[in-house]
Amino acid sequence: MSKLNILSVPGLGIALDGPVRPKKRKTPNIKDYSKAGGSKKTSHTAKLIRVLNKAPEVMVKVSGSGKGQGHVLAHMTYITRNGKIEAENERGETIAGLDEVQELFEQWGFDANNSERNRAKSVHIVLSMPNGTDPNAVLWAARKFAQEAFSQNHQYLMALHTDTDHPHVHLAVKTQGFDMTYLKRSKADLQEWREMFAGKLREQGIQAEATPRRARGVAVKGKSQSMHHLTFDKDKHGNPRSKGSTVLKEKVEGLIREIDGQTVSKDRPWEKAMADKQMEVREAYINIEKNLRASADNESHKVADKLALFLKQMPPIETERMKLQRQLAQVMSVQQEVASVGKQDPTKSR
Repeated sequence: MSKLNILSVPGLGIALDGPVRPKKRKTPNIKDYSKAGGSKKTSHTAKLIRVLNKAPEVMVKVSGSGKGQGHVLAHMTYITRNGKIEAENERGETIAGLDEVQELFEQWGFDANNSERNRAKSVHIVLSMPNGTDPNAVLWAARKFAQEAFSQNHQYLMALHTDTDHPHVHLAVKTQGFDMTYLKRSKADLQEWREMFAGKLREQGIQAEATPRRARGVAVKGKSQSMHHLTFDKDKHGNPRSKGSTVLKEKVEGLIREIDGQTVSKDRPWEKAMADKQMEVREAYINIEKNLRASADNESHKVADKLALFLKQMPPIETERMKLQRQLAQVMSVQQEVASVGKQDPTKSR
């Protein structure tokens, strides 16, 4: 891969990096895994190859937080399955059984006067990989990630769960550090955590990536309330009406009015901004492909072919609302066809 001639292509970072980068720390203690193993440009090359080879994307999410001491203890109990699953703390000590979980909770030493009552006492993080990934490798990577990201200033408890298809690690971090400051987390921090976790997995020989959604042509985060979960009935006028949550119902019925021409679609500048950014990302990929094809070596041409296929398979540029509108129009079209067939004179088919 050293022959690949893509390092000088402008916009490569735009395609592969997140929209925001973490602020520099006064005392850096986290390695920048976005450029691990070499320069930023070299790391972009390696990342592009992993993306085109469909390396699995890591999942790192903040699942919640402990607002009170009771919540913190309840979560500790949950991730250890009432003490039945062994866990470990920031010192690498094994925590086994409810008694040790309770003891660790007491060691965290929350403010008895509750002077910071409005602050979350803990943050709950889940680190996961797709089905088929070695659970021990996931645990090792999560352990190294937690040590590097938090152990210098924060206490934590972590445990591996293998009760689902996706091996995952639960990590409960005490938000107040040894220096009495509180853990801050932003979108930039979450992206950095993803890159760190992916880097640790790669150290175990597991191909893993942490690209932002836009690098894969995805405009918005996936929603559980997708169209195939929707059902419809009819209002008193015989028009389709969604059945489901109030928020989704209002959204769908608003789109129905737009599709039927009952209301005029509003200007949505954020959708244009999203589309412009997606076009910028895709144009960067197109420039990379052209650059690769201009190279004299066969390896670059093979990567160019993979990139062309990757571009061809990218999803449409659309927000959640636009996707919902497109799918809803399809559903309404089918319903209208069914209704039209039902109204046909049955004698004509005889």
